[in-house]
Amino acid sequence: MNLKRLTITTAVAILAATGAALAWPVMTNAVTVPIGSQTAYNFTVPQGETRVLEADFTDGTNYPALTGMTADYLYRPPDGTVWYTAPATVSTNSGAVQLTWGPTLDNGSPRYTGWLRLLTGSNPTYRLQFDIRMIATPGFVPNATALTVSPIDFSVLGTNAPWLTNRFVRISEIDTNGWYHLVLP
Repeated sequence: MNLKRLTITTAVAILAATGAALAWPVMTNAVTVPIGSQTAYNFTVPQGETRVLEADFTDGTNYPALTGMTADYLYRPPDGTVWYTAPATVSTNSGAVQLTWGPTLDNGSPRYTGWLRLLTGSNPTYRLQFDIRMIATPGFVPNATALTVSPIDFSVLGTNAPWLTNRFVRISEIDTNGWYHLVLP
């Protein structure tokens, strides 16, 4: 007899009999990011579901302390020109940064592209560029409220150490207002 199957079946039967809702855990999808290099990654999330997207920063085999840092995710739909901001949580001692992605951040686009930004004061560091591919789900209703818009100083994307080369972003021009235009892969 499979004791694990019996335990789960019993728990589901008790929940059904009492009318209590079954609480599904929020899934975490993680990627390892060496602090000395720039990384690109793709996450997949079903529309309408909440997921924790985690970047585990490493320095060799160690997890660096992210003391005094804050983080956010700057993102946009692929056909969009406006960048949005979603707050992220920094775990100071474990080298992990977590973004809780959910329906309030999704305006219905099939994909979002963006950067995880770490900030020490006003000094930004961009080590992880990641896309979120949305999987269509039945009954999903896109967020109709305005998302949080964020201006970004793209001049630092190709210049802050240790980025000696930038394979992921190319600055194509600077317009008359001083804004940088990027060419993404």
